[in-house]
Amino acid sequence: MEKGILNERNNAMRKTVHKVISILCCILMFITTQAHTALATADISPISVNTGTENIEDTEEMSSKEEAYEQILESDPYEATKPNTVKPEIPDTTYQNYFSFDSSRVLKGIFSSTSFYFSIPKYWDTRFVYTVIEYNTSKLITEEVPASLTFMVNNTPVYSCNVSYQEGRTQLVYVTIPIELLKEGYNVLEAVSYVRMYDTEGCTEDQSWSSWINISEDSYVYAGYELIEDNNQISFFPYPFVSTVNPTGEGTAILVSDQSDNSEIAAAMYLMAGMSSHTSEENKISVGLYKDAQANKAKNRIVISLTENLPEELRLLLNDEKVSLSDLSNRVMVKRVKDERQNAMLLIVSDQKENLMEAVHMLLDEERLSQEKISTAYVKANSASLAAEAKELNQLIVGNYKIKDLIGSGITYIGPFHHEEILYLPFGKDYVLSSAGKISLKFRYSENLDFNRSLITVYWGDVPIASKKLLKEYAAGDELTFTMPADVVGTSATSIKIAFDLEIRDLFCTMRDDRMPWAYVTEDSVLYLPSKELTKLSFQHFPSPYQIGGTLSDVMLITSDEPDSRELDLLGKVVALCGENTKAYGDLKVIRANEFTEADSNYNIITVGTSTDNHFLKSINDQLYFAYNESGNAFLSNSTLILSDHYAKEIATFQLLKSPFASQRAILAVGGTGEDTLEQAKLLLASKKERAGLKGDCVLLDSDLELKTFEFMIEEDGNNRPSIGEFVKENKQPVVFTVMAIAAMGMLLLAAVLILLRARSHDKKEDKSE
Repeated sequence: MEKGILNERNNAMRKTVHKVISILCCILMFITTQAHTALATADISPISVNTGTENIEDTEEMSSKEEAYEQILESDPYEATKPNTVKPEIPDTTYQNYFSFDSSRVLKGIFSSTSFYFSIPKYWDTRFVYTVIEYNTSKLITEEVPASLTFMVNNTPVYSCNVSYQEGRTQLVYVTIPIELLKEGYNVLEAVSYVRMYDTEGCTEDQSWSSWINISEDSYVYAGYELIEDNNQISFFPYPFVSTVNPTGEGTAILVSDQSDNSEIAAAMYLMAGMSSHTSEENKISVGLYKDAQANKAKNRIVISLTENLPEELRLLLNDEKVSLSDLSNRVMVKRVKDERQNAMLLIVSDQKENLMEAVHMLLDEERLSQEKISTAYVKANSASLAAEAKELNQLIVGNYKIKDLIGSGITYIGPFHHEEILYLPFGKDYVLSSAGKISLKFRYSENLDFNRSLITVYWGDVPIASKKLLKEYAAGDELTFTMPADVVGTSATSIKIAFDLEIRDLFCTMRDDRMPWAYVTEDSVLYLPSKELTKLSFQHFPSPYQIGGTLSDVMLITSDEPDSRELDLLGKVVALCGENTKAYGDLKVIRANEFTEADSNYNIITVGTSTDNHFLKSINDQLYFAYNESGNAFLSNSTLILSDHYAKEIATFQLLKSPFASQRAILAVGGTGEDTLEQAKLLLASKKERAGLKGDCVLLDSDLELKTFEFMIEEDGNNRPSIGEFVKENKQPVVFTVMAIAAMGMLLLAAVLILLRARSHDKKEDKSE
């Protein structure tokens, strides 16, 4: 009997073990499948924390916009006033500014809208704002088929008028924008059209898309303002050094001490790159030595210096300001003051060389800069690396953007028919779409749609790349996830357009009491748009490879042994070209020509000057497409172009080369035969219009600023398989998930083995007891 009981226990244990093993196998299969899926789809959803309040503002915004749209659709275009064609009376202001429309906008169909963004800087005391809209309409919009244009500012209607076709005429309307509706930073001006097309049965839908209102690109917003006293607050930077009052930065100089330490030059050059993105058609910010500031007619000065190199007059100025220079070993001081002429001055001072760049990164990081509402700030050592790591955690994969990152909120669509919203992408000229690109949109929409005709469409620029039909069962939560089509891989775009067609059954031109149709794309929708690494060096793809993902990437500046202000100013203009629209936390270092060694050359190099003054430039002479002659006073001909003796002595060259010191690296050499030719190069680089002529990988510039462009480099096959490091970098989340899954599998297998061993041991004991 005891033996039977023991057998029953053994059988029960075996069954239990088998069940446990079966469960473990199921779990293992699930984990394996999820890991495989993660690798296959490269999940692009960023980590987020649900606070329970993230949709409150979005709901309020949608409600406000919905109410405005309902008001428009309940109105009668017949009763709208005639367009105001008289310029509004405005107060006299010291300063004015135009915001031009970037392109024409077409409003099609019965109900349509378009948006334009303009910015109100922090330092403006705005006195008036109005917009001038130039438009024309299709012939279908007449007195018998009335239409209205309504203008909204930040979701609040401010003006409405009727419009109609006038043959051969571009029409005009002035709209005054109430100051109280404006906010610091970006503001949205929205134009909404409503056309009442109907017959005895309702809307003549077959003609609705033939009705349109075209808003010309010559339309603009005009503002008048005075300047707010900034009280030397650092948070106003780059004002007053570059501003809407001084868009070129003329009279602003970034200066280093007369000892010109490499660390001082590096910080000055990175700051020059960041500030240049705020300049307009010309960049007149200069870079040089402190002693040459007056000679260069510098008015507003930014001085970057090690404490030991700080000019005595600035020490006295800081002492008068009661600022201590005694403890700058583990931090850097950033100080806004006014000099003896009451001009603006910004001082960046530290004992340690590496700390100077810390201040520059803080000034170029808007989130950190906005906190410095004081005139003296101290930036701790290593704060840049901590801030960069925090940004990387918030954006786990390079090129991973949430919609909130781009426009500050989700996207709301309200009203029937076709709606489009454009997301402008924060890409530089170096951007080219990688094949790993994916988009994941989360959205919801109303349930009163005609689901046979309603859909969402996504465009890369103006190229449609994906669409999906809307379904009633997914109205509360839908998703569209797709990889970027092959035909757009390797191309660039400045925007992505997300369009909804919200169709309603039996919609009459005069809206019934039905609830307004709507759609909403959530702010945590993700655009994973990594950049493809370019294998060909070209000024058309510039600033790649010197800038990647919006930051300077492994850049080394090689100066002459004793750089002067002229050389530094030219080098600053070249760095501004390479660092166009650059962000904080990139990598830039400076060395002298006599310090260069091939052992420390795994960088993208920039060098300027003449072969007689810059020994590094002379050392790579045999690598140049157009080399110098032995005396360095002229360039030599090559198999592509024969240079005349006169021409060869009066040109500057821009030569983009493969680095002979490291693979996948470049050298940009801007050379001349003397000061006059180098000045020609600087004039070209300072002008946005002129530098647009840089093409190919080699450019010759003569004294009349005429260009000859060449392409010497043969394009390489860019379809190389990524390295392990590149794969991990582009697929951090799935790789981490896979590692975790493998670890979990191992632990579960170990647990199963231990259970089996224990069961077997128990069986042996039972056998012995028998």
